Amino acid sequence: MFEITAGGYYVSHFVGRSKERLTAHYELELSTFSDAQSAFDDRLYKRIEGSVFLARPNQRRHTIGNYEGYFFYFDCDDPAFVARYLDPLPNQIYNVDTYRFIQHMKDVIYLYRNRQAHADGAYQMYLDARVTTILLELYHTAQNQIGSPESSKHAANISAACQYIREHFREPIGMEEISRAAMLSHSFTYNMFKQFTGQTPHEFLTGARIRYACEQLIYTSKSIGEICLACGFTNPNYLYYIFPKYTNMTPGEYRRFYQKK
Repeated sequence: MFEITAGGYYVSHFVGRSKERLTAHYELELSTFSDAQSAFDDRLYKRIEGSVFLARPNQRRHTIGNYEGYFFYFDCDDPAFVARYLDPLPNQIYNVDTYRFIQHMKDVIYLYRNRQAHADGAYQMYLDARVTTILLELYHTAQNQIGSPESSKHAANISAACQYIREHFREPIGMEEISRAAMLSHSFTYNMFKQFTGQTPHEFLTGARIRYACEQLIYTSKSIGEICLACGFTNPNYLYYIFPKYTNMTPGEYRRFYQKK
């Protein structure tokens, strides 16, 4: 179903405008750092950190400025899937769960780089599953974001709010700080945030803290109480309560399982 033709992590050092080129494949990129703009045909997009770009075959592209990100190029031989899920996608999708999307991208890039060692039917099935997961998540995210002119208009605001949470989740932040980052009112930020992400700002904040807790449990010897406070939770015992709701394991079980693995 899918064939990956290139993949990796790209760092641009080009300050001015790159030479315009014509795409030969679908090109999927996750922007992780940017001070740049990308053009698709005649439209220019700001490369917001945490957003995803999808170029289609035979699109004209060029970039202005520096950027970094994960990428892979691919072809799809299923016309029905292309028509149903790829054709409706815009060139830019404001991806809000960057941590999870990075894992998706790493999986596909790993498969591409190790394709010769795993050239069998199981490899292709796993590759198809990973790419399909990525595209379906993008499709549903895009449907929320382009559902109305109002939501499309404020996509950058909510992306800024998500980025603020990712950078400051260890601090005691609430709706006042989040809405200030979005440059919108409290109630409007809350409604738009839930429409874009499927989560409330508090749920998104808790998810960011839980992901950090997972990393700390695996890669450090800190106590669970210390990790809880380092995540931004004020009650040292709160992690025992909330962690199983996200991982189906207690913090101690999670640490033992993944450190052993």
